[in-house]
Amino acid sequence: DGRDQGSKTVLLRMANELASRHPSHDFFIYAENKHPELDFSYANLHFRYVQHRGAWAHLMSAMPKAYKDDNIDTMVFTYITSPFIPRTAVFFHDVLPISHPKYFSLRFVVRCLLLYGGSSLLARHIFTISHYSRTQIERFFPWSRRNDVHVMPISASFHESTYRVAPNPVALHRALVGGGRYALVVGRIEARKNTQLAVDAFHRGAPADCKLVVVGRREPGIGLDVHDDPRIVELSGV
Repeated sequence: DGRDQGSKTVLLRMANELASRHPSHDFFIYAENKHPELDFSYANLHFRYVQHRGAWAHLMSAMPKAYKDDNIDTMVFTYITSPFIPRTAVFFHDVLPISHPKYFSLRFVVRCLLLYGGSSLLARHIFTISHYSRTQIERFFPWSRRNDVHVMPISASFHESTYRVAPNPVALHRALVGGGRYALVVGRIEARKNTQLAVDAFHRGAPADCKLVVVGRREPGIGLDVHDDPRIVELSGV
């Protein structure tokens, strides 16, 4: 539950893929909401409602109880595991608060340093999305090397039906870029992503026959000045 971040999207999509590819295994989703990305038509994909009463209650009480009640083999967490569950896997999308602390408060950085470090020590398995993130995890938490940090690239590796596809991708491409050259910026639009810098740089220095396509959802209160430049195209939900 919570914000629509990359780690959440990856794990929700992965739950569907695992359920479809491994029908002899049962997969449990513990959350407050039945997320629309999940396909509960799979008989082996189960939803368990868990009211989130705060991080500590969730990790110290609710999840250990669920682990025991459902006889779970391995419980997967994002970033922070429960110390009371013996068999866990932790998924790190990145360790940005530690590698780039200037974008966060000191209190948050210290909290992440302690909790991420503890999770990488306790978890039996560690997963991340890129070789770069793996080097960052191993750099800041050298003890993580004892279990081998597994890289699970975010790429078009799932069946095409997993993704939302435009009705006519070729027509969309032509409408956007006219079949010509374009630069592509993808990601949630928020202050620390600094999408505005890419837009400003493109506006000031890009060739006239090139377009900039910005794909991503804006965070509330975040503006994006495209300088009334017709070469800059902003998309969302594709």
